[in-house]
Amino acid sequence: MAAKVWIKLNLRPLPNLRLDKNEIRQMLLHMVRNSIEAMVSGGNLEIQTLRGNDTVILSISDQGSGIDDHILNKLGTPFITTKDTGAGLGIPIC
Repeated sequence: MAAKVWIKLNLRPLPNLRLDKNEIRQMLLHMVRNSIEAMVSGGNLEIQTLRGNDTVILSISDQGSGIDDHILNKLGTPFITTKDTGAGLGIPIC
């Protein structure tokens, strides 16, 4: 039986940004899939946009167990993965 995941969107209005829609879509799919996989027992996934003075932030948070410190310190390094079949390129590419 699949775990239940509830998704909450908190999207604030943003200025027009020069982004590649397809690349942002792929990044969102990757990050959301990672979040869902991290919540083995289900939980809440929140996607939000925030706007600062000259900053736009996309925040994705989940109720997974978190990332171990020894991996967190290397987050973004190519070929670092916690998955059996992962290549360790998802987050560095994102």
